[in-house]
Amino acid sequence: MFTHRISSSTATATAVKSRAIERMHADARAPLLAHFLALSAADRRLRFGRPIAESVIASYVDGIDFARDTVLGVRDAQSQVIGVAHMAFEGDSAEVGLSVLPGYRKRGIASALFGSAVARARCYVRGIHMLFPAINAPILRIARRFGMAVRFSSGDAEARLDVRSNPALPLTNRLCGREFA
Repeated sequence: MFTHRISSSTATATAVKSRAIERMHADARAPLLAHFLALSAADRRLRFGRPIAESVIASYVDGIDFARDTVLGVRDAQSQVIGVAHMAFEGDSAEVGLSVLPGYRKRGIASALFGSAVARARCYVRGIHMLFPAINAPILRIARRFGMAVRFSSGDAEARLDVRSNPALPLTNRLCGREFA
């Protein structure tokens, strides 16, 4: 498990002082499905770019190739998956999708997941991108915070980042070894 600590900005009954980002494997399909199904219809549209039925979400989770892709997750004190970054690799690029359950937002979880995904991507690909509805303000903020080039077209946005040539991004060499796998 990669331990990247995330601080909680607000105290709640179930909040934990810090959470670890973990690489998830095929045995996490059921918790991942529960995470995505816990998102509201509006949140699913923001995450997947369109309205999406439960059966399509189940097919999406079943189709994740854990040997090729990287799925990072954050769990709460009850081991419920509260945040997910799915980085799907294709050629010299990777697409990243992020989601955090509503009760855990605005605590830096999505940014920490994205930062971990970027660090991992630097080991394997030249660039990463995110496709999302232009109204998804939290993802747009993350894209801008990480210096991604963002283009808008017909209500959608595409953010791209060259992860190898951007000197502002930290290169975490230990992530490129066996320690993260």
